[in-house]
Formats: sequence, C-alpha cells, structure tokens
Amino acid sequence: MKKLTIFAALCALVLGSCAENNLDGVTPENNITLPDLTAGFAEDETKTYVHNNTYLRWHEADLITAFYGNSLNRQYKFKGKTGDNSGTFSLIPSGELGTGNDLGAIYAVYPYDENAGINDETRVISLTLPATQTYAENSFGKGANTMIAVTENLEDTFLGFKNACGYLKLKLYGEDVTLASVEVKGNNGEKIAGSATATMEFGGVPTLTMSADATTTVTLDCSEGVVLGTSAETATELWIVLPETTFEGGITITATDTEGKVFEKSTTKTVAIVRNEIQPMAAIEFVKPLPIPANNEIFYTNGSTTSATIPYRTDCFGGANIVSNTYDEKVKSWVLKFDKDLTSLGDQAFYAWTSANERPLTGIILPNSITSFGDQVFCGCGELVSVKLPDGLMTMGSSTFQSCGQLQEVVLPNTITTIPYQTFYYCADLTNFVIPEGVTTIGSGAFYYCESITSIVIPKNVNSIDYNSFHYCGLKSVYCESTTPPTLQGPRPFRYCDYYMEIYVPRESVSLYQDSWEEYSNKIVGYDF
Repeated sequence: MKKLTIFAALCALVLGSCAENNLDGVTPENNITLPDLTAGFAEDETKTYVHNNTYLRWHEADLITAFYGNSLNRQYKFKGKTGDNSGTFSLIPSGELGTGNDLGAIYAVYPYDENAGINDETRVISLTLPATQTYAENSFGKGANTMIAVTENLEDTFLGFKNACGYLKLKLYGEDVTLASVEVKGNNGEKIAGSATATMEFGGVPTLTMSADATTTVTLDCSEGVVLGTSAETATELWIVLPETTFEGGITITATDTEGKVFEKSTTKTVAIVRNEIQPMAAIEFVKPLPIPANNEIFYTNGSTTSATIPYRTDCFGGANIVSNTYDEKVKSWVLKFDKDLTSLGDQAFYAWTSANERPLTGIILPNSITSFGDQVFCGCGELVSVKLPDGLMTMGSSTFQSCGQLQEVVLPNTITTIPYQTFYYCADLTNFVIPEGVTTIGSGAFYYCESITSIVIPKNVNSIDYNSFHYCGLKSVYCESTTPPTLQGPRPFRYCDYYMEIYVPRESVSLYQDSWEEYSNKIVGYDF
C-alpha cells in the first residue's frame, strides 16, 4: 500500500469540483460569540500530495462540527480560500447556543454532521460515515473523508485534523462505457458506512468503531456520468473512503453505467483497508452484460461481420427450422432465427461448426427457453471462447464441450444436477470454473485434461465423483464442503494432478475423509468453511 502523505484533504484543489454550500441569510439569533478556530493538518508525513503532484487542500465551502469545550454540536465554516492548506473556521450561530457539559478541550469532526454528539464522560464521539460518496477526478469527493481533531485544552484553539479512514482505489476501464455509480461491499457483510463512534486523544490518532446498525455498502455516485478509459493503462481511478477494515472474504464491486447495464466483479482475496493508507486494486474491465436472444433466436460470433457460419446439420433444433442467418449490428452478433421457439438441442447441434470460408464459432448465446442438450452439442468447436448457457438448462448429454481447447469460461446454471461423462474433456484453457450448488454427481472424465483449473470447490450436495473426473488437471487445491465424503466411483479421480494437491475438508470430517478417501489420506487438511 502507498502511504497517504497528507492525512487530511477535505477537498482537493485539483481533484474535482466541490459543491458550494448555500450559507446566505444565516443570521445569529443570540449574542453569544466564540473565537475562531485555526485548522491544519497534523499527520507525521509532511508532504502535501498523494501522487503525481496532486495537491490536497481545503475548500472555501468546508464545514466542520466542533464541540467547543462542551458537548454542544456547533457548526463552523472555513474562512479561507479554496487551495489553502490551513486557515480559520468561524462559528455559524443558529438559534440559542445554550450550554452543555464541560469537556476541557475542543473536539472537531469533518465533515459537519448535525447528528454528531460526544459523551462528556468518555469523550466518545458519535458520527455518521457517508454511505454515498461523490466522484472526484483522481481523488475522493468532498465530504467523504472523515477526520477528527482534538486540542490539548481550551486555551489551545488549533485543530490538528487527522484521517479516521483509509482509501480504496479502484481502476475501471471499458469500451464505450459511461459510469453512473459503483457500489462496494465486503463478502462477509462487514460494516462500512452509517452509524459509528470515534475516540481520539490529543497527540493520538482516531479510532473508529462501527455500530451494530451500521450498513454494509458504500456507493460512489458519478452524477452525470464518468467516461471510462478504454484500456488497463488508461483506466479511470475511483477513490472510495472506507473505515479501517479487513475484508477476509474479499470484496464485491458492482458498477452501473448510464444505460442501466450492471457489471459485477468479486475477489476472494483478503483486502485490508488501513487508516491513512491507500489500497490500490488492479485495473478491472467493465464488461457489458450479454444481450439475451428471443426464444426463437441464437446469437453467435465468428470474428466476421460479413461471412456467416453455416451449420452442416439443421435437424438438431427440436423440430425448429432456420429461417434467417444475418448479422445484427445492434447486438454485435450473428442471429440465427427459427420458425418456432427452441426448447432443446439435439446431438452434435454445433459439432465442429465452421463455414465454407473457414469462419468457426468463437462465441454463442442461447435463449433461456432451452432446457436440455443432447450429446456432443459443442464438441470439436476448437475456437469457441465464450458460451452463455440458458438459465433454466436442466440436463446435458455427454461430451458437451469436448475438445473446445480455447474455451475459457462457462457458467453452468444452478438447475444442473449432473456434470456428465467427459463434459469438459480436453478443455485446456478452462479456468476459474464454479460447480453449481445443485450438482450431485460429477461424471467420469468430466474435467479430463483441464490443465488450467488449479483450484475447485466441490459443493456440499455432491455425493458422487466418478473415476478420472479430474484426470490431468492442474489442481493444487480441492475444497470439499460436505461433512459426508462423496463416494469415489472407481480409482483415482484426481489422477496425475495429485502430487502437489491438497484436499480441504470440514475440520470435523477429517477422519471420515481419510477413511473414505484412503488413497488421498495424506492430502486431506481440516478447513473452516
């Protein structure tokens, strides 16, 4: 992580515009006056930029909450100019100031929070971390960066603000994408916004504690829209301020563009947010959701917009006949249109599909009306890279994707209960495969020679794994969720991939697995799922 070299940018001079607060017409309604407060930055670091000479400064519209020697919440406004790195804040009286319980020092919170309070005995500050933050170019938006200050005594009127949070720096890119918002949440439901408490002593640093009723998401609002860069090198930076948190199960990022299209990306790796530090993330491509064909259509790509791919068999579509095969610029795909809705695909429906001018299938999207496959539906489609299967697909025949050597990702729907014989046989590029929760049986040779799969989770409902299921895979780790070991149908389902492999099972089931999976007993490790 890169150290945030100035703890406290209430707003950035060159980091995006800040909305002005309308303070016209504020008139003191009492004759109680308090001295101005001087505010600056009090972190150990002395530099005044985060990176690339991007300077952080106060903004002329900044407001703070101050507990001036007692427990009353008072509002102060910055009197300086945008770009100043120190200056004075003056009281904005509103109604009777009254008197509160004595504190013996001055406590302050940025940004101003009308609901903030302080306990006069424990000095615990109650405040709210914003669940919605505003995008600013190359930084966080105004009001997102919660800070705390405390003076030594009442004679000391210098507020040395210090950051209470850390910073997640996302980078998104995509072709023709205008971003509307980004939502971040922890995969284990960590509290990251809303109600919180803070403590800080003079000379110390803030400590935040999220309350029980705090919320689990933070949204970055991109207002009118932010046009993303088109490559990882030109990716757009998106800064999100978060409390110090360790996301043990990783985070999920949900991005929405101005057309309402949603892209979601999750990581299972631990992400640690540390106070006053930046946690950068690798650039992520915003991939627009695939269009969904009508029930009598199939979308496919072949690397061309002028040469269609012609099936050599037309009797595999459950009695439906092809009526047209044309390129649709709107969906960026070829469209096979049929004379009736599709409900099934017969044996070898797309077997080694190519055309007279050598235009093999590279991608395909099937309608959700299809519920069953015959055998070898995509067998031999050697240049097929992506497939979108029907959401309601119930059954697949054998060897569905056999010898699809360039196939990288397939998402099986949760309606699938069996991964049949040689389903992904010789799919050497298949990676990051997820077995659906509903699967109960993994057939013989189902993942034979899927050398790019290095880790797999076998869901708790799987009760049978056939012989050679994972023969010659690249497996280093296998996670078995069931407390009852699945039955191994025949010898060595992990043959030739078990030298470095470890099998993680529920801790209470280690001995059961060692007895049932005797040939892998030295590979079995207890794990907390």
